[in-house]
Amino acid sequence: KSLGHQEMRNVALVVPAFIAFTPVPEVPRTLSDLVEVVNKGLAEPALISSCPQCHGAVDYPRWWSIGLSSDEASRTSVAYNIEYKNDFEPYIVMNLIDVPDYDERFIGWGFDKNSHILNVHARNARFKVLSASEFVFHAWHSPAVRFSPIWHPHLYYEFKKEMDVLQMCSMVNGE
Repeated sequence: KSLGHQEMRNVALVVPAFIAFTPVPEVPRTLSDLVEVVNKGLAEPALISSCPQCHGAVDYPRWWSIGLSSDEASRTSVAYNIEYKNDFEPYIVMNLIDVPDYDERFIGWGFDKNSHILNVHARNARFKVLSASEFVFHAWHSPAVRFSPIWHPHLYYEFKKEMDVLQMCSMVNGE
């Protein structure tokens, strides 16, 4: 089912993401192209090996199952709803009105996406995974030199406490 304008309010559409380990002959554009690349061991769901909690809430086995069991014409735009999980950092699409700003304390590298998605969750957004017709593919490239390898675990845990308070306030205010 496609979502109408009002149904999109406070909804984070989760875009399933895949990462290539090595150059691929062609970036997959369809589910069958993606299946071929993954089956050849050239790519996998985003960070599933190194950080399973970062994208695990997408529930890739469920996503594959739904996508492979239906033809493209019968797929809906949203496959299923999911719950926020700690350290979740999916790629999302939201109504601009509902998107909180990135927290500028997270400069450099580390916890920027986690903190942003936690902020989205704290505002009681609903997470909906897009169908198997929709995905993003991160093509392989040579490793970049990180401009500022700053790791922020202490700042992130402080931020999580702030988000707990924000979420409680949002629930009390019925947002």
